[in-house]
Order: sequence, then C-alpha cells, then structure tokens
Amino acid sequence: MNTIVLNESYAALIADFDCGDDGLNNYLKEKALDDYRKNEATTTLVVKKYRNQLCLLGYYTLKNTSLLFRPDQTLRGYPAIEIMYLAVQKERQHKGIGTRILRGIIYRAYQLSREFSAVTVLILSSKKCAAEFYKKNSFQELAPFLDMLYDPCRAETTALFINLSLEF
Repeated sequence: MNTIVLNESYAALIADFDCGDDGLNNYLKEKALDDYRKNEATTTLVVKKYRNQLCLLGYYTLKNTSLLFRPDQTLRGYPAIEIMYLAVQKERQHKGIGTRILRGIIYRAYQLSREFSAVTVLILSSKKCAAEFYKKNSFQELAPFLDMLYDPCRAETTALFINLSLEF
C-alpha cells in the first residue's frame, strides 16, 4: 500500500470509489479537493499498483485542531489532529486495510509530533457502528474526560481519542 495526497490529477481514480456510505463517498468526490484548496483539510488516498494501474483501496482526511477541556477547573488546549474521515473500498473491507491505514495515521502523527510540531492527541467523531473498530485500535472515549464536547451529531456519534504524549 502507498499513499498519495489527493489533487486534481486523481479525479478519475476517485470517480468509482464506493465504501458503502454515501456521506463518505460524496465527501471524497465532491468536497475533499475544495477543503484541500482552502487549506482546511488534507485527504490522502491509499492505493496499490495492480497491473501497472493504481487501484484505490481507501482514503483518510485529516485536519489540525485542538482539544479543549478543563482539568482542575482550568481551561487547557491540547494540539490535536482530527481524523475527519477514514473509508475503505467496499469490496476491500474486513481484510485489515482499515487497521493498516489507522496504524499508519497514528505512526505518522507520532513522528510529526516528535520531529516537527507537537501533537498531543488524535481525535475523531465516529459513527456508532464504527466506534468498536477504533477502540480495538487503542482509541478511548472522550466522554469521561470532557464535560461537554460540541458535536451537532452527538447522538449518532462517539467522540474518541488516542494519546500521543507521555503526559496527558
């Protein structure tokens, strides 16, 4: 598996992507490039070369953010990377690709934190049906650590995080 940052030259590659979720499919096809142009988020394509052609296995979208909460009644911010989207092509699901993608994200975030710019946590707002996948990969629920997390879809999602720091 290799990764490439989405740009205009990969429009044909993403045209037939289908992970089984219309929201994730539509984001990749209709909004990801716009977010990249506005420097709001970066979408990375996960590809494999097959018979001299690139095959799209999945994608993920990341953005910089911060996690704000009140330990000991003091508002504190932690530098974070949000996993906005992670999707695997429908016929490639349940074959370990999502786990490999997620572990690659965690590894790259940890490297980034140590070599370039501090990142304390990776966060995401997962659909309830995918929360167990993230928990199996060392993510924890944020709810026990936060009084209130703004998420307009909170009833349908689970806020999760993984600590990249030795002290949190």
